[in-house]
Amino acid sequence: KMERHNLSISGGSEKITFFAGGSYQKEDGNYAGMSQQKYSFRSGFNTQIIDGLKADVAFNVNNTKTNSQNSLSDDRDQNFYQTLITTPQWVPIQINGLPVNFSNISANSNTNPLAIINSGYYQKQNNSNYSINASLNYAPEYFKGFSARVQISHSGTSSSAQEYRPQYTLYDFVRTGNNALLYTEDVNTTFTMAGSNSRISPSLGKGSSYQGNVVLQYSNNFGNHAVNLMVGAEQSASNSEGLAVYWTNQQLLNLDEYWAFDQSSFTNGGRTINEAVKRSFFGRFNYDYKKKYLLEVITRVDASSNFAKGNIWGVFPTVATGWVVSDEDFFKDLNYISYLKLRANYGLVGEDRVSARLWQDRFSVDLVNTGYLYGETPVASLNPTIIANPDISWEKHRTFNFGIESRWFDNKLSFGFEYYLRNSYDVFDKGNDENFPMYAGFKAPVVNYQKRKGWGTEFSLGYQNTFSNGLKLSTNMNFGYSASYTTQMYFNKFQLWDFSYPDWKVEMGTDSRKYNSSNYGLIYVDMLRTQQDVDNFLAKNPNYTIDGKVPQVGWTVYEDTNGDGKITEKDLTTMFDNTSPVFSTGITVGLAYKSFSLNTNFRAVFGGKVFYESQAMTAPTDKVNVPSFWEDHWSLENPDGRFPRYDDAAMMKKWNSTFWAKDGTTIRINNMVFNWAVPKTFTDKINVRSLKLMLSGNNLWTIVAPFKHRDPYSSSLYNYPTIRTISFGLNFGI
Repeated sequence: KMERHNLSISGGSEKITFFAGGSYQKEDGNYAGMSQQKYSFRSGFNTQIIDGLKADVAFNVNNTKTNSQNSLSDDRDQNFYQTLITTPQWVPIQINGLPVNFSNISANSNTNPLAIINSGYYQKQNNSNYSINASLNYAPEYFKGFSARVQISHSGTSSSAQEYRPQYTLYDFVRTGNNALLYTEDVNTTFTMAGSNSRISPSLGKGSSYQGNVVLQYSNNFGNHAVNLMVGAEQSASNSEGLAVYWTNQQLLNLDEYWAFDQSSFTNGGRTINEAVKRSFFGRFNYDYKKKYLLEVITRVDASSNFAKGNIWGVFPTVATGWVVSDEDFFKDLNYISYLKLRANYGLVGEDRVSARLWQDRFSVDLVNTGYLYGETPVASLNPTIIANPDISWEKHRTFNFGIESRWFDNKLSFGFEYYLRNSYDVFDKGNDENFPMYAGFKAPVVNYQKRKGWGTEFSLGYQNTFSNGLKLSTNMNFGYSASYTTQMYFNKFQLWDFSYPDWKVEMGTDSRKYNSSNYGLIYVDMLRTQQDVDNFLAKNPNYTIDGKVPQVGWTVYEDTNGDGKITEKDLTTMFDNTSPVFSTGITVGLAYKSFSLNTNFRAVFGGKVFYESQAMTAPTDKVNVPSFWEDHWSLENPDGRFPRYDDAAMMKKWNSTFWAKDGTTIRINNMVFNWAVPKTFTDKINVRSLKLMLSGNNLWTIVAPFKHRDPYSSSLYNYPTIRTISFGLNFGI
């Protein structure tokens, strides 16, 4: 459940206004002992100091506290959830209050969820942040069209966390029955979980940043001409620091203090320090003639501390043009087109999205016996972690865009189109590490080498109208197509002979719609449903094996793509020419009638390919549950089953194949919001100034989906499912 409370006040005069408000939110999780509390406060004021000079100040502070009796990390939470849903119902979670040892149930389990929650385990997180924003805006009356703004902001964060992982005992029980699957109440052995791996792990973090800018702007009209000039400068800086430590091997049970653990086990879990500075000068010039011919020129000069002297600065210009065709005299007769605009731009964009200070050598201290030898004595040493590249500089992207904006039939119908082309060069490339011998002891430096190309189209369609009965309808649809490929990269030429993914790492000049990790697999031929099918197949392919095994009834067989007579990972190939959807779109629909309104959002994907995840391909056993679709597997009683035998050789290797591909068509209602403003005739009767009702829902309904065993927006059936939420709101003024 979730509860939220808000309180705010505001007021002021003609010269100064202010506001202040706070909120509190508490939300309980779906597991026992999981909760989150959020506190926030915000305030601010704006004032007119003198004519034309205004000041704005805003302050925000937030604090979030999270408590959980199971791990908050994604991978361990997935194992926790997986254990809950894959443990068969005949396996009790506890017997006479004693937690059952699940380590013999599944390799993914190694734990008992109830035992973890009851053991005293916890993970706590406390995160706080604040921000201050202040600005001065000056627009003098005597200088029409001129304005100046000075703005500065400062923010800070602090965090603390602690994980307490105590020892606890699980119990093996004597089992009976023909398959020894039925549990008795007799304890066989005990098993201590955590043991020497028990841990207490505190961590602290802090960070701060600031940003300041000065902007001067002038705009004016000269007859049919309009100009706007803006210049400015900006600087930002950020720093953060974090420290995590832990102690293991709990000595005093049931005590969540560091001194209750083996003091000699003190370990530095991580020490991080990050600093970054950016400085920019920028300018923008806009010109239009009769609001019909448009020109915009933008130039940025940026500096980043991620690069060494000589490469710090980058210059990135962009030119954009526009033409409102519908304002031309020759266009006036086309009454059915209300508005038509053509636009294009060409420019250079720079990015510094690379780890900080790669131009500086970095070392780590090796205090264990893997350092250098003096005689026969190992000693502490410095090991290189970063090999400096002083020449590293900005990653660059040349971009071209062409677009159309239009409205038709008295602005009821709208249509938009955009084509973009992106040529990237000096892209940060780590691939040369493939050419370094393992005995080098370090990785190759990051260099500006890779080149890429990308292009795509985007479309938008909209319709809005008010009908004679007062009903208002508005709808919009967006869709597009895109592709990209790499034209230059570092690679190891000695890997070119190997055409199986992922060893085949050279994908230069290939279309990402075909050459992607999901599209590598085997080409499915048939399923051997009878022994006669097996005999006939082996008569034609006498030496055929799958992972070294001779095909059996109920198995799937595949195309021998490399022609060596056997199915191995060398037969993995691109399965489809294109795995991308034929058409995908987001659709919004809004309806309004008098005091009622309804807004909803759809997501629709048609075509393309999606694949069963490897976890779903896991064979069921008498100890592990699997998705219900496995009920339709091949067996003597069900020879026409959709899925192969549990011990299918290709499936046991988790090889992807066209067999595990499905049509990707998905239609889903993401959210819906209904509002009703209660008529004034009713609110007057109950002495209320206004009354509004709201009903909203998220993740409401999946109409069509490729799979039933998992959420279509989730990559694994063991990810915690997306929650459906229904909210009701009441807002009234007195």
